[in-house]
Amino acid sequence: EITTGTSDGNRAHLSAGLNWKAANGSLVFETRVKPLTAITTRAMFIGLTDSVAQENPIEYATTTITSTASDAVGFMIDTAGTVAKWHMAAVKADVDVISLTAGPVKWDGANQDVFVADTYETFRLHVNTDGDAVFMYGKDAGAKYGLREVGRTSDCVTTTVLLTPHVGIEARTTAAKSAYVDYIFMEGGRG
Repeated sequence: EITTGTSDGNRAHLSAGLNWKAANGSLVFETRVKPLTAITTRAMFIGLTDSVAQENPIEYATTTITSTASDAVGFMIDTAGTVAKWHMAAVKADVDVISLTAGPVKWDGANQDVFVADTYETFRLHVNTDGDAVFMYGKDAGAKYGLREVGRTSDCVTTTVLLTPHVGIEARTTAAKSAYVDYIFMEGGRG
């Protein structure tokens, strides 16, 4: 379980060491996450980033993206944004690769629902040796659909930069936010 403090902007996250880079071989990251508290007034980033610091690597307010990380790729949701749904996001060498205009993650051709309390969602990324990423997503609601590809984009991260898996949450109000992280799977090539 990860839980923020009770101040606006307080963060909690899980990460590992900076041990993986795409230049050494393709990377695979997967995690399964379930929010425990109110799904409103929060931001989350789930993916790979270049820092183990207590930060939200990519977030947005209204329609403006803010990238704290220099290199990161993953899924983000931010209730301070105009569209508070999951988005695919990346920043490479301090330049945003995917903006909000890329739109939210799609679910069977329609915008997927916002986070639902007490429902697990699975997120998977494949990053190849060119820094290209494939985004996969699955929601446990009704167990109708398994993990499936929801998007892909080229040149997402600098391939020689060390990355860590990251599951993070940030409070957007003065109430604590919590989520269960069922597992984190990380695999990479050896150079």
